[in-house]
Amino acid sequence: TMPRAELFAVMVAGLATISGNMLVVYATIIAPVVPDAAGQLLAASLVGAPASILAAMLMIPPDPAAAVAGGEPEMPPLYDSSMEAIVRGTADGLQLLLGIMASLIVFVALVALLDMILQPLTGLTLRGVAGWLMWPLAFAMGIPAAEAATVASSLGVKLVVNEFVSYLELATSGGAGLSERSRVILTWALCGFTNFASVGIMVGGMSLMCPERRGEIVRLGLPALAAGTIACCMMGATVGLLSPG
Repeated sequence: TMPRAELFAVMVAGLATISGNMLVVYATIIAPVVPDAAGQLLAASLVGAPASILAAMLMIPPDPAAAVAGGEPEMPPLYDSSMEAIVRGTADGLQLLLGIMASLIVFVALVALLDMILQPLTGLTLRGVAGWLMWPLAFAMGIPAAEAATVASSLGVKLVVNEFVSYLELATSGGAGLSERSRVILTWALCGFTNFASVGIMVGGMSLMCPERRGEIVRLGLPALAAGTIACCMMGATVGLLSPG
């Protein structure tokens, strides 16, 4: 029953923030190269919530009429007994898990397929193209021009593959000559699930939970990725603004 703008905001917020368990994993990975990594990621996650709502509302503004007419309808009970809740809940959870796994496999395979087609023809990869497109955003976040290409490449890896690989490369390369300020900005900008595979997971999971709005959820998937990416870059820009280099 959520209005379209609110549904979109939920999707963007899911992509522009990270879960608690992954926060611990990423903080452990980048601790050697980023000062107070856990604190940086926690602060980035908190800032990511309003940033994602701002980006979502700017892209799809809320309709005041829909908000007034929506209300909170009384929902009928889903189950008639505790036993039915256990049995059907288990089956629904399994279906949701399988749908998420299938979506993840398909989206990762599609990225690999596009790379197989693009690289022999142009010598480029999706990671390289995404990194090239991210250069202006990296510079706008406050990264010096000499380091913007490195940061943009990491942002491109996050978009095409996932943020785990980007954080892993940041940790293993030591930032590849990045200053401490640039590493912190990059840490904030990478703090989100803004990649194609995560869009597949989100769309697949939400479609199973709300099949009557599957078409609308699918149509909002890529716009949510764009808005989530903007929100993450806004987070990085916040660090660049508060810590001038």
